[in-house]
Amino acid sequence: MYDNHYDATNENDYDTTDGSQKISRKELNNFKKCDNGYHHFVKRVLNEKKQNKNIKIEYYASGDTGSQIRDAITGRRYHYLVGSKYEDLFFSVIISNGNTKQPYNPAVLFYNDPVQYEKHQHIELPMETKNYWYQKNASMVYEMARN
Repeated sequence: MYDNHYDATNENDYDTTDGSQKISRKELNNFKKCDNGYHHFVKRVLNEKKQNKNIKIEYYASGDTGSQIRDAITGRRYHYLVGSKYEDLFFSVIISNGNTKQPYNPAVLFYNDPVQYEKHQHIELPMETKNYWYQKNASMVYEMARN
């Protein structure tokens, strides 16, 4: 299937060798600000030396039921819809920390799997949560293969 979606988060597209990379990063940041699904927040995490460090976590939220599912990290839109049975192909979470452009509207994030979510959000999920999702995902993949 042809996918003509332009992924503005791929920084290699903006990489230059003539010293104009700073301008391109600024343009990328302006582009992100215009995207209603783009959000970010600062989180305090422990680094390798067990010291507290503030990090910026950027993410892309999917829209309401019926809109395209969007990759939480890259912003890529899939042809699957929010609210459809195909949501089971993704690990989804709801962010309701008020750090969105619409603070009273929680953000729904879709990840490839729970491990991707853990790495992106710098947290660890219970093994039961991950096992439940892997079983649910395997059932959906099996159903799709039968059709």
